[in-house]
Amino acid sequence: MARKKKEVILSVCTSGGRLKLGLAAGGRSFALSEKEPNQEKRLFPLLDNLLGKARAGLGDITEVRAVRGPGRFTGIRIGLTLARSLELLLGCRARGVTVFETLALSAAQLLPAGGKLAVLLHAFKEEYFVQFYRIPSGGKVPKPLGAPVWLPEAGARELLSSSAPDLCVADAEEKPGIYSLAPAGCPRAPARLSLVTPAAVCAAGAVYCAPPEPLYLKPAKYELDAKAKARGRGK
Repeated sequence: MARKKKEVILSVCTSGGRLKLGLAAGGRSFALSEKEPNQEKRLFPLLDNLLGKARAGLGDITEVRAVRGPGRFTGIRIGLTLARSLELLLGCRARGVTVFETLALSAAQLLPAGGKLAVLLHAFKEEYFVQFYRIPSGGKVPKPLGAPVWLPEAGARELLSSSAPDLCVADAEEKPGIYSLAPAGCPRAPARLSLVTPAAVCAAGAVYCAPPEPLYLKPAKYELDAKAKARGRGK
């Protein structure tokens, strides 16, 4: 007798310094996280391990929810390539979700309707990403207030201070101490919500239904271009 196919949702985050995978199947959830600089080498072994824990097979995956940015250029491509490949091979659905959406949805429970939420992420060196959200009446799905921005540390501090958010949530796992940029007196999300988890990616992917297209807020060759311009000015 053929094994009955399960309905499994795979969540993927490869945009940061940790490779994170999660499975939701039959009311149960499984997750694995591993710090790995070469995530492409460990992606399938980790996925195979996770499927074993869930007693599921690759063909049981019915949907993939993958982080599409912002973050490391190569890392984002790894997660989205997996999502698109499984969509093509298995016929499953592939969705993309941002780190902003993931953290905002997790922290929305802490604010009343009308509350303003600031999401803060570390970009590179002394650079940061910021996006604001509003909690709508009658629901807890945060609505973005404009597009996300990429700023140097001083600019991020100034923007956060002038915007007066009611709560700040940040990925403190990727950048310990990141909450030092939050305005004085502004409440901060607790540690349990200040990181991207596979479960949070899965939840955000259920309400933010974007195609698995990358969100690159910083040009991939920015530093090289900046150095080239600097050399040109020095001539």
